[in-house]
Amino acid sequence: MKYLLDTHAFYWWDQEPNKLSLRAKQIIEDPNNVIFLSVVSILELVIKIAVGKLTLSEPVADRVAIQIANGFKSSLLPWSMFWRSPTSRCIIETRSTDY
Repeated sequence: MKYLLDTHAFYWWDQEPNKLSLRAKQIIEDPNNVIFLSVVSILELVIKIAVGKLTLSEPVADRVAIQIANGFKSSLLPWSMFWRSPTSRCIIETRSTDY
């Protein structure tokens, strides 16, 4: 199964896994699942850090690289999946211009 983590789920998985539900942990840990992270979530983390609303144990790029090395993927989604969300529209625009 494929899953797209939102920003909070990624942050909690990476920094505070005890905040995730048991089911969420099982999904992320299941080797049969493919876990995706949006570039928009990375941008959101960078913005929150820049305005002082969030801290990470290491730079965002390092944390993302570690999770990608652990099997997370970055991918584009069909534009129709989440078009009402502003962040989803950003993903759509990325898809439209890059591919």
